[in-house]
Amino acid sequence: MLLFDSTIDMSVGGSLASLFSMPPFAADRSWRQRYLRAIVAALSQHHYDNCAAFRNILDGLGLDPETAEEVEDQLYLPVGLFKRMILRSVAASEVRHTLTSSGTGRSGRSEIFVDRETSLLQMRALSRILTSVIGDKRMPLLIVDAPTGAADPTGYAARSVAIQGFSLFASGRPAFALTADMKSDMDGISEFLGRTGGKPFLIFGFTHVIWQHFLEELARIGARLDLSNGIMIHGGGWKRLAEKNVNDRRLKAVAKQCVNLSKIHNYYGMVEQPGSIYLQCENGFFHCSNFSEIIIRRADLSIAQYGEPGILQTISVLPKSYPGHNLLTEDLGVLRGEDDCPCGRKGKYFEVLGRLPGSEPKGCGDVPSNVD
Repeated sequence: MLLFDSTIDMSVGGSLASLFSMPPFAADRSWRQRYLRAIVAALSQHHYDNCAAFRNILDGLGLDPETAEEVEDQLYLPVGLFKRMILRSVAASEVRHTLTSSGTGRSGRSEIFVDRETSLLQMRALSRILTSVIGDKRMPLLIVDAPTGAADPTGYAARSVAIQGFSLFASGRPAFALTADMKSDMDGISEFLGRTGGKPFLIFGFTHVIWQHFLEELARIGARLDLSNGIMIHGGGWKRLAEKNVNDRRLKAVAKQCVNLSKIHNYYGMVEQPGSIYLQCENGFFHCSNFSEIIIRRADLSIAQYGEPGILQTISVLPKSYPGHNLLTEDLGVLRGEDDCPCGRKGKYFEVLGRLPGSEPKGCGDVPSNVD
């Protein structure tokens, strides 16, 4: 299969090189109908050959990844399986990082085994996706978290991975907006703004941290900052905010009021599929990139139609070291369209409606681990 070689060959479904050579949101419906099935089938075959647990699941169901007619017919795994099984498609000696979800519920944490090749693919994909909102140059980076959030002595938990991953796109050493006790570091922020010299900069953080420890605190004390040259990218933790009646619109309104920030992009993703995040466009929709696809399924797992709420199934072309390429999530969403969003991005676009009832908060390690 051509999926992992470095040539551009579209005859069997294309290599990843072809996807990286395209603008990050250029894979439209005609491209996906022509090539995506072969790409997903190649990944499934790879994991069938190299992951005994994945092979046993397919054999037990009597499925052959090469015979599925459509992407919708390919085997998908429930995302919770990563909390219950070791799913690895490379030798243990090839694992560079073990990513763990931040959830601490009854069923434990997901463990995602990433080798160097997969890590590089994830990093490159994230970089391509981010160019659509920050351009192709590195920028000064302000992380809305405490410096201790970047360190994880027990492994690469979701929050640590996100901070380290986004730090790869900083033009210098990142600054942190919060102190060790999770309070706003006004002096540190002022020093950072002085270093930017009035030029654009990137802001990153987890949504619940940005709200609870930054925006909400600034609003409470009546403090104001001018972050108008910033571009904020954030994700994760919406379930915690929903309990406080905080939605995307309210967060953006408070960000405009307290820090004069209007360029804000939420993203959807998970630790099981880092790199291929679904970025929110200017119209409030999440978008599939060249490296991802979504399917919405009803409660009986049949395919839902446009505008019909259902369970989100996410597909990523990046995971090689573990079978996380085709997952049924524990999130509800609704497909809003394909190839016709006013923002100009091609591919499917959708909204996330929340978690399935009874599901635990998920870890959102949506960026790749650092690589040598």
